[in-house]
Amino acid sequence: FFSNYFLNQKCDTARIILLSLFHRKRAESDSRNRMDRAEFRRHNRGQKILFDEKELNVLDNNESRTYFKEILQSYYSQNYRATIVLLYSFVIYDLFIKLQTMTNEGDRKATNKLNEINAMIADDQKYSLVENAIIDFFKDNCSLYFNRFVEDIEYLKNCRNKCAHLKVNDNSLYVPSDYHARMLICSMFDNILSVKAPFIMDLFSFGFKVANVDAQNE
Repeated sequence: FFSNYFLNQKCDTARIILLSLFHRKRAESDSRNRMDRAEFRRHNRGQKILFDEKELNVLDNNESRTYFKEILQSYYSQNYRATIVLLYSFVIYDLFIKLQTMTNEGDRKATNKLNEINAMIADDQKYSLVENAIIDFFKDNCSLYFNRFVEDIEYLKNCRNKCAHLKVNDNSLYVPSDYHARMLICSMFDNILSVKAPFIMDLFSFGFKVANVDAQNE
């Protein structure tokens, strides 16, 4: 609602700054939560417990929580190849849900992209093309936030391909390490799965760009 309203109305600088301050507070709260999660993980490293039950409430719905628990159980059972495959699928699902949320809140770019993706699915196009279209939307339209960890997503995608598609001419079996599986789970949870749509960092930057322009024109 906020991003749609402020980006499509002729609002004065004061309102944009107030909105930016609101999101700064939320970002600070998210940062504290991430630090709490990091401390929890350090404390429980010996038991390999990455999240407690309360942390999972940040996920949007019961289906998401159930799916993420399945990822964690796979990791705790040391099924690292399955963990990576499940995690990548869940990240794509989560980004698609965020795209739907942005569409419902009136984001025209999100609406156009969602229609395009639904048409791709209806035309039975390769699912890898659908996945790329979803990721590319956030890379192109939420770059100030999204590009900070896009390399993690690309690394997750590459690992997923190695885990899911065995090379028939290669006798070796790719198995991710415990460290890589844990790192990817934590990165995706902290940077994507626990973040609400729309990604507000671009709006935050937009507000201060407008303020700077106004200050220069005074």
